[in-house]
Amino acid sequence: MKLRVVPDDILSVTCRPVTSFDRELRELVDGMLDVMYTHGGVGIAAPQVGSDLRVIVIDPSAGEIATECRVMVNPVLVRTASATRRWVEEIEGCLSLPGQHFKVRRCEVAQVRWQTLDGQTVTETFSKLAARAVQHELDHLSGVLISDRGSRATLRER
Repeated sequence: MKLRVVPDDILSVTCRPVTSFDRELRELVDGMLDVMYTHGGVGIAAPQVGSDLRVIVIDPSAGEIATECRVMVNPVLVRTASATRRWVEEIEGCLSLPGQHFKVRRCEVAQVRWQTLDGQTVTETFSKLAARAVQHELDHLSGVLISDRGSRATLRER
């Protein structure tokens, strides 16, 4: 499994729901984890490895804390803190846009509902880096990149 980078067409597709919680799904996730950690990421979405399934992985600790990793199948953003105006603009990078950084405005808190690899439903609220990472990866499932959302950041701004 290899990392897909712009201008690969798979990065602009709207992903389809997972319906089979089987060995192939687990193999996809294993490949995603391998690519994410190999490239030093804190998150990855299935399109970034060539799949059009609704699967993301986030690990804000970048592999340092085992309990931080979340595998999300069919994730849905339930709620953000937009009602409380807790928006934060920060500079983001993306594995699929190597060497590029963009200022992106996102909610500081995000509640997400997803299924586990066993099909169980989970809802969790994330904040700070985890909230930013999950929103970034959810964008990938809709074919949206940070270059679509934000303005290019300069070296000085990083």
